[in-house]
Amino acid sequence: MGTFLNNCKNQKNEPIAESRKEQGIIDSTKTIKHENKHDTIIYISDFENYIRIEDIINLKEFKGKVLYFDIWSTYCGPCIKEFQISKDLKERYKDKKVKFIYLVDARDAPESLARWDSLINKFALYGYHMRMSNRFYNNINEIPGIKFVSKPHYIIVDKTGKVVYPNAERPSSKEKLYSQIDSLL
Repeated sequence: MGTFLNNCKNQKNEPIAESRKEQGIIDSTKTIKHENKHDTIIYISDFENYIRIEDIINLKEFKGKVLYFDIWSTYCGPCIKEFQISKDLKERYKDKKVKFIYLVDARDAPESLARWDSLINKFALYGYHMRMSNRFYNNINEIPGIKFVSKPHYIIVDKTGKVVYPNAERPSSKEKLYSQIDSLL
C-alpha cells in the first residue's frame, strides 16, 4: 500500500490516516484554489518501493478506475506545454472513474525537486504524483507494446488493471484521447 502525503509545498508531512483515505477524504495543497472536491494533489511518498507500473495499478485507491499515466521530466518543454492544455481533460473527467497519475523522472538533478513541486502547483496538476526510481523508469520499457523513447509519454490502464494503451494520446490531441478514455468507461 502506498503512503500518500497531503501537501505540495512540504513533502515531509505525516501520511494521511488510513481511515480518512478509505472514506475518500484527502486534504489537498493549500496553495491551490479548489473549485470542487475532486481537485486534490497527492504525493506517493514511498516511490522507491515501486518497481513496476503494476505496483501502482494494484493500489486499492485505483481499483475499478481508468488510469491515465503522464510520464514527464521537470525540464521537458513539451511536457510543460501539455500541462497548459490538460485543464480541458481534467474538466471532462472530473466526475468519472478516471484517475490521473503523474510520474516524474527522479533521475533529474536534486535541485529539480523544488521545480517539480513548483510546476505541480503552477499548472494545478490535480491527481497523484510520484518520482520514479531508476529501476521503475527502466521497467516501463518492458510494458508490452510500449514505444517509450522520450517524454512526455502517456499510458492508459482500464478498470481491470490492464494496460490497454501503452502509447496513449497526449492531452493536446483532445478528441483522440477522449475516445481512448471513453472506450474504457
